[in-house]
Amino acid sequence: QEKAKTEAHGGAACAAGAPSPAGIQATKARHVGVTSDELHGDYKPLNKYAAEPEPSMSCSQSIAAANMVLGAPHLDKVLYELAKVALSKRSSATVQAVLRATGIPESKWNMYLAAVIMYTFDLSLVVLDSKPEDNFYFRLNQVLRERDAAKMAQCGAYLHYLMKGLESLPPFACDANACLWRGVSRHATLSSFPPCTWTH
Repeated sequence: QEKAKTEAHGGAACAAGAPSPAGIQATKARHVGVTSDELHGDYKPLNKYAAEPEPSMSCSQSIAAANMVLGAPHLDKVLYELAKVALSKRSSATVQAVLRATGIPESKWNMYLAAVIMYTFDLSLVVLDSKPEDNFYFRLNQVLRERDAAKMAQCGAYLHYLMKGLESLPPFACDANACLWRGVSRHATLSSFPPCTWTH
């Protein structure tokens, strides 16, 4: 486990065990997380969903069930495109090799593949005038930050497909020349990510 984190600027180190009090307040001010005494109901960590038994509903049904609390618009259009993208990805020999290595039965590949694609799908690809907050993943992230147990339970079947799908992917192999990119809003600045604070 990493003993310390180094600030992006200035080189000062801070303990990785816990963020500073100022960091906690900054984090809460951005609605990034909540403290344990603010959790609503019986909260289940995300990694636990992957270990749950496979839901009786399909992935598309689980998406529709989750959307009952998310309220993301144009779900019919997204599901239509999702099916096409999943079919295209599955036809790739590289993707097939990754799926085969997961140990997931081939008859279930579409479920987990679709769940991961859904979480990365940008609505603006099919609805040009859509807003970022209209995205399924955007609204799901809001629910995950709120950690409302009732809402998360409604999303539970989808979270199983998503988390098991993500956990089944091979790890990113880092080397000296590797580069892993993360997309952020064009309005985001380094001031949005203060050193020594937790963000998720």
